[in-house]
Amino acid sequence: MTTANQKTANRQEKVTPVQRWLGLFVPANLLVMGLATAVLLTALAVVVYTFESRTVFFALQEERDLYNQLDVEWGQLLIEQSTFALESRIEQVAVEQLGMKVPDWSQIVVVQDRSLNEVGDE
Repeated sequence: MTTANQKTANRQEKVTPVQRWLGLFVPANLLVMGLATAVLLTALAVVVYTFESRTVFFALQEERDLYNQLDVEWGQLLIEQSTFALESRIEQVAVEQLGMKVPDWSQIVVVQDRSLNEVGDE
């Protein structure tokens, strides 16, 4: 016997009858099993990444909804700010809440700053 035949004989002695019946260690079957394992792992990876992408997309949609809500609230606050900044609104609040009133012309005193006059004289 040659050494190649001896190696084959030794391999066949190590293989149990069930393994021989299933043909697990035949090179062609090993290739098929390897490819089947690769296909299974690839399919599992596709499932995992699909789930992750859907989860991230859902989170993105929630953030977009929050952005839209905050944008609407910002617009409402700008309208409210412009409403409160009107002179008539300021006068109304001053009269109603602070009890202020417009003075008579006789009560108004104009004060001039002397430092401004001195600069003009130079």
